[in-house]
Amino acid sequence: MGSWTVTSPAYGPTAGYGHVVKAERRELAGLLAIAVVFAIACVFLGRWQYHRFQDKYAADHLVGRNYRSAPVALDRLVPGSGSTLAAKDVWRSVRVSGTYDARAQVLVRNRPLDGAYGYEVLVPLRPASGGPALLIDRGWLPNGQTSDAPDSVPAPPSGAVTITAHLLPSEPAKSATLPAGQFASIDLARVAAQTGRPLLPAYGVLAAESPAPATAPTKLPEPDDGGYWGVNLSYAFQWGLFAIAGLAFPFVFLRRRRRLRAEDEAALVAQSTGPGDPGAAAAVPAVVGRKKRTRIWDDEDD
Repeated sequence: MGSWTVTSPAYGPTAGYGHVVKAERRELAGLLAIAVVFAIACVFLGRWQYHRFQDKYAADHLVGRNYRSAPVALDRLVPGSGSTLAAKDVWRSVRVSGTYDARAQVLVRNRPLDGAYGYEVLVPLRPASGGPALLIDRGWLPNGQTSDAPDSVPAPPSGAVTITAHLLPSEPAKSATLPAGQFASIDLARVAAQTGRPLLPAYGVLAAESPAPATAPTKLPEPDDGGYWGVNLSYAFQWGLFAIAGLAFPFVFLRRRRRLRAEDEAALVAQSTGPGDPGAAAAVPAVVGRKKRTRIWDDEDD
């Protein structure tokens, strides 16, 4: 039996098994190169997500740890007007004794709580030890009958008071035309300028005060310390799985290609071997191409 010339849809016309093997190796090399580039990209993306997980995990746990820490003296964290609140001390708890400056009480508007928007009440507290006042966020009030102000604002305790508060840095400035005594953000520099009271470069979210007044704004809730870092950790694992799958794909693809070619070889052997020619199978080369499948549009063109 003469040599066979076979047309393979994967490799084009070939003249024998050696041509198929060479084409197959070239295809495998190309797929491996693409798979390696893809895997490297996945590794970099996975490392990026893992670093985001580490940053979020550390930040979230810092918030929770600081919020639940024992109160310390104010001057340990914010010694004076020229100091700043360190990032590691955000939400730290302080205990301060002094008197509220009720005449400098102001409001910050459009503050959310439980899905509603209202106001937060800000009052400077003059420390008994002297120096700049610490602006205290005493809590939240709902909108009043109009959107211009709450219906009423509870007065802070008069006389000496001891408060426990959690420290936060000044918020970014927001420009807005608002009624007198109202602000769009807790911008300490702007509050100090408009009230004429020197303020420390941090403000406190009230946790407790003694003596406690009969009525007071709603206390602000504990900060959300996240858990969102879990999403980034899962993304990091997914990118790792994508890298492994990408490297495995060329070998899976090649194995499937060989299986399909073996099926075609078996079909050709079955067609070429007649009942009276039991040895003809040995003469059929182990190289065939898959028969081109008839497409719908081919039938329509005929």
